[in-house]
Amino acid sequence: MRNWLEKRLAERLLDTYLEWRMACRAVNEAYCSWVSATGGRARAEFVRYRAALDKEEFAADAYADVVHRAGRVVQNDPGLRFQAWRYPWP
Repeated sequence: MRNWLEKRLAERLLDTYLEWRMACRAVNEAYCSWVSATGGRARAEFVRYRAALDKEEFAADAYADVVHRAGRVVQNDPGLRFQAWRYPWP
């Protein structure tokens, strides 16, 4: 059971991190489009930029939630605490 939990938690951490980073990239692209737009197109690009910001915020919150849950799991399992200490995050 523990190995399954560790694997699932690691997969969820990676998935939510990648989703957040893709959302960050979309924000950057939308921002660049907005600041380079002129006339009526600028308004539409601003709306697109705001939507990208909302998606990034949602993705960041999802990632933070998984990180907090993983922290609680590690705190409650001495074996995982040892592993986390042995292999610190870069």
